[in-house]
Amino acid sequence: MKNLKGIVSIIGIIVKYGAVVTAILKGIQVVSDELSKLDFGKDEPQAPAEPLITQENE
Repeated sequence: MKNLKGIVSIIGIIVKYGAVVTAILKGIQVVSDELSKLDFGKDEPQAPAEPLITQENE
């Protein structure tokens, strides 16, 4: 009976920490999904850099 309690205790610890790891991974996944929704202006076409044209008054 003592062996059975030890095995059940070990299984309980594994399940508990497995749930913690799963929750952490789920949190990371949610953060990643939310960051991918944000638009940092990557889709906007870059305007070509035009040289400055200086005009001199005479």
